[in-house]
Amino acid sequence: MKEWSHKIEMGMRAEGEAVEKVSRTEIVRCKTDTLTATKRLMWNVLGTTALVFGVIGLFLPLLPTTPLVLASAACYLRGSRRMHQALVSNRLFGQILSDYESGRGISWRVRLVSTAFLWTSLGVSFLYFHLPPFILPILVLVGMAVSTHIYHLPLKRS
Repeated sequence: MKEWSHKIEMGMRAEGEAVEKVSRTEIVRCKTDTLTATKRLMWNVLGTTALVFGVIGLFLPLLPTTPLVLASAACYLRGSRRMHQALVSNRLFGQILSDYESGRGISWRVRLVSTAFLWTSLGVSFLYFHLPPFILPILVLVGMAVSTHIYHLPLKRS
């Protein structure tokens, strides 16, 4: 039986059956021992590619760093526990990733800085890269979607 990285909230479903109880901070990990070596290699290559583009996105405003780093963590979770642990214990991304994965949320500071950086980088992308005018609504929609996601994340208690 495959276990994917997700949390099941306590409560009742509409049909009246009980939902499985799982601690709020517990993460149900994907079992990597059921995957073939080829599939684990594929997940590791995808994770590394996402991480490389995420790091490039720190300096290039067109690439979104946060979703790419989250994607790399999800890929490493399925491909290599060692690489996932290295990413989660990383000095730059580690604390935010572990808080996000465990459901503890993000701090006000991370929420504010990420939203400000998102809109600044989208504005810089449009103004300085001379993009066609039809790209502006796409950038605004992407910015609104990411901002909505950020503001729906739970706030980390200090």
